[in-house]
Amino acid sequence: MTARDFVLPSFFGDALALGPHWVYDPPKIAGWYPGGIRAYDAPRSTYHPGKVAGDFTHYGDQTLALLESLAGADGSLINWPIDWRSWAERVRDDKSSYLDGASRGTLENLAAGLAEPSQSHDLGGAARIAPLLAFHRDVAQLVPQARAQTALTHGDPQVIDAAEFFARAALSVVGGAGFE
Repeated sequence: MTARDFVLPSFFGDALALGPHWVYDPPKIAGWYPGGIRAYDAPRSTYHPGKVAGDFTHYGDQTLALLESLAGADGSLINWPIDWRSWAERVRDDKSSYLDGASRGTLENLAAGLAEPSQSHDLGGAARIAPLLAFHRDVAQLVPQARAQTALTHGDPQVIDAAEFFARAALSVVGGAGFE
């Protein structure tokens, strides 16, 4: 397996999720997509007003920001705090996009002089780890990187632990583990 086997599906899946993103009504979603989500769709909610079919949700946008940061630093997270903040401030000021609560909370903490993440318990921070697999294939490297990039915006220990679980699961798949 290559990094592309994780990074590209992460982006494809995120773009496919844009249509029903933030809609929590399973019968409504089933009515829109009777055979399942099989094509890109424009957002059905009001949370992504500037997005069109094929665009990423805000989670995909963050994943792309992480990939770009890693690519610019030979796989290191050294620039991630600065790159993330620049991305988040740009998105915050763009009314056609959406900035999630964890990002807003982290920016508010930074503005107040606090160098700490939000206490968000959503899995968005843990879910953006796919780009790390393009640079780190050893558990001793990947796990701390997954935890650190997540902890930038999500201070909830369970979310940080989820990032570690996702990283270990991905490495297991790389090593040939099945889904049985």
